[in-house]
Amino acid sequence: MLSFLFIISLMKNKFYILLVSLLSVFAIVFVLRFVIGGDEDTWLCENGEWVKHGQPASDHPSSGCGENKLIGGDKDIHDCLIAAGYSWCSQKEKCLREWEEPCIQEKAFEVLTNLKKETNISFSGIGITSFKWVTNESQTNGKYEPIEKELNGKVFSAENVENKNLKKIDDFFKENSFRSDKYNVATGTYKSLTGYKRENMVCIITTTLTEYDPSNPEKILETTDTTTLKIECGEILE
Repeated sequence: MLSFLFIISLMKNKFYILLVSLLSVFAIVFVLRFVIGGDEDTWLCENGEWVKHGQPASDHPSSGCGENKLIGGDKDIHDCLIAAGYSWCSQKEKCLREWEEPCIQEKAFEVLTNLKKETNISFSGIGITSFKWVTNESQTNGKYEPIEKELNGKVFSAENVENKNLKKIDDFFKENSFRSDKYNVATGTYKSLTGYKRENMVCIITTTLTEYDPSNPEKILETTDTTTLKIECGEILE
């Protein structure tokens, strides 16, 4: 009986010794492969070229080796935090957010900021835009042709604006010495355009009937009490 128990105990000890040995070997292989050995089966960028290490599962990366990479994954080469909406302004040599501080067209930014404040209309944040402004007309072969300029400026928009609030916008421009411009007026069934000018500062107001779909202009819509607005402002620079 004692001999049988001794054999059982010896077998258990051998099992534990074998188990410990296997775990030790596995741990040594893991350390050598992933801790000391590093990235063996991968592509590494060395001296501007992709170099294969081990047996990578995929072909070499398609992106350029050694190109400027985003710092921290969400910053540009000027260290501007892209994720927070910052971008580099070379004119001011700093990072900024366009809807808080303009890089250029500061007068247009100021006009839109004041318009939003005085009308209390829920406009979107101020963005960058380009739009056409008709300066005057020229006569060619007895026909009058408009002269258009492509202007860079600032823009914001608002949806579902009650029609009764449109007068607030007209009053704002008139009270701030803007005058309506006869060359920049267009009226349609569902969409209209009005231009205002003060010295070299101009603004275009585009109003569109709510639910109007420009991809289906023939669709008949019922008259509504709300409008979609887009207001663009910029300076005419000679």
